[in-house]
Amino acid sequence: MTAPKELQEAKDKGLNRLEDTDIFKALLKTENKSKPQVGRPKIIDTSVLRKLYEAFIIGSTDEEACFWANIGKSSLYAFQIDYPEFLELKEEWKQNPTLKARQTVFSNLDSAENARWYLERKKKEEFAVRSELTGASGVSLLPTNLEDLKTNYGDLAKDLIEETSKQGVENDPSLQDKEQGGGVSNL
Repeated sequence: MTAPKELQEAKDKGLNRLEDTDIFKALLKTENKSKPQVGRPKIIDTSVLRKLYEAFIIGSTDEEACFWANIGKSSLYAFQIDYPEFLELKEEWKQNPTLKARQTVFSNLDSAENARWYLERKKKEEFAVRSELTGASGVSLLPTNLEDLKTNYGDLAKDLIEETSKQGVENDPSLQDKEQGGGVSNL
């Protein structure tokens, strides 16, 4: 099966190729100069940029990528200021896992199970499995507070509430102390 048109166009443009970017070429050019560099060396060179690329291409966050490249987040953000086009590249690289997952889903839609899964998520109104938790008139079947419970179910609800309260006290030693001192109230 062939790749979707958009993904193939992205590959043709080289959007996921680090070595083809202007940023990489500029960094490589400065590294290959024979004269000594004046001032503090740049933290992000081609090897660090490769590490960042490796992390971003699998969908890592900025923090994860910085950890992988062994640099601080402030270094990454300063680099983005110096090279604003890097920010756009980084976001493109981060989309790679999503595109790959979409391609996998698309290429496996021939299976009835996969097609059903896809439709349940993309066309929820028509294909999603639903469970309704309301009565015929759209009113909730569950009581919204204890007063509703007492009103609708009378003595049964009172007995249930009292029994639950007693069990909670019997099973929790910290509540037993409060009960003896009058700290726990029954409904």
